[in-house]
Amino acid sequence: MAKNAKKKLLKQQKWEAKKAEKKAQTKEQTKKEGERKRKEWEEKLSSCASEEERLKLIESRRELRKERMGKRAEEKEEKTQRLNFVCKGIGLLTGQHSFMRRFTLKGE
Repeated sequence: MAKNAKKKLLKQQKWEAKKAEKKAQTKEQTKKEGERKRKEWEEKLSSCASEEERLKLIESRRELRKERMGKRAEEKEEKTQRLNFVCKGIGLLTGQHSFMRRFTLKGE
């Protein structure tokens, strides 16, 4: 193997190792954050004096989640509409570019 090829291969391997390490760190951090949030939630639930307070807390959390999911769904819909508009503008959805057919959006 040529010297330059060996250098490139070594550089690529170092980069891949660094990327894998960073991914593992991110995954571990995410896991710790989830555990922390879960413990906080359990503590909050256990500190409730009455069953009524506990149910209110659970319901408020459900409502917040519904709001977040609704917002996310709206953002997704807006993004889809923007992509459809752009694709129509450049003729992707009309079949003018046969080499780009695999990128057309379904449902049009």
